[in-house]
Amino acid sequence: PVRLFPGDFSTIVALRTISEALSIEACRRLELEPKELQAEFRPALNEAGQQGREVEIYMYDTLSGGAGFTRRIKDLGGSFFDDTLEFLKTCENEHCDSSCYRCLQSYKNKLDHVYLDRELGYNLLNYFLTGELTDLDSSRVDKAAHMLSEDLHRNKQASTNIQRNAHIDIDGFGQAVVPIYVQDGNTDLVIAISNPLTPRTTSDEALIHLKEYVLTPKLKLVDEMLIRKNLPEATSGILSLINSGSE
Repeated sequence: PVRLFPGDFSTIVALRTISEALSIEACRRLELEPKELQAEFRPALNEAGQQGREVEIYMYDTLSGGAGFTRRIKDLGGSFFDDTLEFLKTCENEHCDSSCYRCLQSYKNKLDHVYLDRELGYNLLNYFLTGELTDLDSSRVDKAAHMLSEDLHRNKQASTNIQRNAHIDIDGFGQAVVPIYVQDGNTDLVIAISNPLTPRTTSDEALIHLKEYVLTPKLKLVDEMLIRKNLPEATSGILSLINSGSE
């Protein structure tokens, strides 16, 4: 289900985060200074890479002429990736919701702080290693839904009714609780938050049924990262749907 589209912000964030985590863990395991190894990503150097279908993460020595540190990484074995995954899983700072100076951030990568997100990096690396995709943390999803709902309330027309955690009846499924429910004239819309790695899908059974088998209300999935990074754009997209449905 994971689709990383070239140039998408979430793609850059996920790959930048994994690259940074790999370089940090390699320096820790090899007992090097953080600045002695670096990891980057790029389109794979093959035909698939030219078509935007493959990407590669590579590591290199930062010292002039190279010091041979990267050659030692292969000797660390599979545990190197497992330890990197564990590193991304938690942070000492209980208030860290994406990255901070206690985990991924440093002065060295100060220009990339906006592209570092532990949870997104963890989800993608875990998918690479196990084939399983974990959902975003429920509190993070709920926070995004709250932000979007509040912004919709601030910008909506007087005739638009917006409910959070609304109980609705879904034909063929029964009653379900949906994150945001919008009604306005001919518009009957359910809004849910999607994982940035799977922006077109959801793991919620009620929403899956709604998307595949029910004509109304319609389901609109909104990328969680879009809400956090560009709330006005997320709100504008929903309002355009509401206005077009009311005409």
